[in-house]
Amino acid sequence: CISMMMKKKKKKKKKKKKKKKKKKKKKKKKKKKKKKKKTTTMMMMMMMMMMMMMTMTTTTTMMMMMTTATADL
Repeated sequence: CISMMMKKKKKKKKKKKKKKKKKKKKKKKKKKKKKKKKTTTMMMMMMMMMMMMMTMTTTTTMMMMMTTATADL
């Protein structure tokens, strides 16, 4: 029974890591779309907020925000 529990816990951790990787891939796709459509700006901002929540590095996110703002203008 103990071995099963350990395996289940490990699987859960792996799933969380996969979700993070998927989000990063989506972000890259949105960046490509942003050049074509201007309506994706809101989506980009939302993604930035999500990144802020995940990674505590506020400096990098702020830099990204600045770059997106300049691109829009």
